[in-house]
Amino acid sequence: MNDNKYVKVRTKRASSLYYNFYLIRLFDHNSLTGEIPSTLGLVQSLEVVYLSNNLLTGVIPNLTGMDRLNYLDLSNNSFSKSDIPSWFSTLEALTTLKMHYTNLVGELPAALFSFPQLQNVDLSNNRINGSLDISPNPSRQLELVDLRTNRISDFRQRRQYTIGLILVDNPICMESGVTDAFCSLPTKTSASYSTPWNNCTPPSCGSDLVASPNYQCAHPFIGLFSFKAPSFSTVTNATIYDSLHNLLMLFFKNASLPVDSLSLSNPSRNLEDYLVLRLQVFPSGQPNFNRTGIIGVVFALSNQSFKPAKTDFNTYTFNAENYKFFSDLETGVAKSKTSSTGIIIGSAIGGCVLVVLVLAGMYALRQKGRAEKAVQHNQPFAQWDSTSASGGVPQLKGAKSFTFEELRKYTNNFSESSEIGTGGYGNVSIGFKYAYCVYYLSST
Repeated sequence: MNDNKYVKVRTKRASSLYYNFYLIRLFDHNSLTGEIPSTLGLVQSLEVVYLSNNLLTGVIPNLTGMDRLNYLDLSNNSFSKSDIPSWFSTLEALTTLKMHYTNLVGELPAALFSFPQLQNVDLSNNRINGSLDISPNPSRQLELVDLRTNRISDFRQRRQYTIGLILVDNPICMESGVTDAFCSLPTKTSASYSTPWNNCTPPSCGSDLVASPNYQCAHPFIGLFSFKAPSFSTVTNATIYDSLHNLLMLFFKNASLPVDSLSLSNPSRNLEDYLVLRLQVFPSGQPNFNRTGIIGVVFALSNQSFKPAKTDFNTYTFNAENYKFFSDLETGVAKSKTSSTGIIIGSAIGGCVLVVLVLAGMYALRQKGRAEKAVQHNQPFAQWDSTSASGGVPQLKGAKSFTFEELRKYTNNFSESSEIGTGGYGNVSIGFKYAYCVYYLSST
């Protein structure tokens, strides 16, 4: 619910806030107006409060007793002028305190800088005054204290501090001849971190493949982590990224996901001061992920099943790039090739069968023709239709067709005197008409 245009805060009774909340990080970068409920401090389970970049007014709420709170950002609001809160000295779990442009007035307590997990303090652009005392023994994890554009006139540990300190645009830096490093803005350092190789020489991979930290050429799954409330200010601390790497690998292993290795690289801060990290996840046992593997990895990161160390990273989002190298696509190609091969073989067999059938048909027709010729040769009148001009008329030159009545007439009613012999179908008679000699086969 961040980066929207919500414009009002509704105050509820304390009884409605006794929930096991972990964070309030839903309303930064909106246009919220009104006061923060005074009962916010009663939600003692809160660990992250992120209400920056709104139009909130009224007094800064009392957060005394919020012993689990490790990240607080109320920056860039329109609070009424407020003295330095007393709870600045009591939130011992605090790792990050960001309250620039919050109209704070007064002198900072030295106890604030002694919290054992404190890493980052940004109270710039307020009205903090007096002498700065970061105590003789500040937190060993303290990296940066940004107090630029305030009214600080002195610094007690001026000669013996080791933390990153910014006091630009304070009276202490407006004295003539001041050369202290805290009176200059620090030079921005570019982070070139990348997960180290596992004690080997990187292999040479093809144009589409990437070498993993375990020296395997593969197509990694790629995305961007955006950590919205990191407790540290620097982006060059390799130890923190190595720790995140180990936590991720342990998570993937326990979740039985097909991950061989992963690489974190290119840490940077975006315009909203989120820590952005590039993540490459490499498949196990093959150069590509299948769809099931990708779904498992994406689901684990997008729904925040993976829980990083709260003391360093807190909440995050993950934006994945489109993955185009699924191994089951290759299987599909193989199946397609197998299917095509089957079609070709089937077509060839079918063609051969068709040729055999055609040849068999031609042979049958040829044999039929031979049989018909044999019949015509042996029985020239077998297919002779005397009533039609067509039909199997014997190919005898000079042959003529006679009707039964004509045969009766010309043989004198088939008299015995006209018989000249017998055949396979009966007696054979002879008759005469003009110059024609007539043979008749009579069935008896």
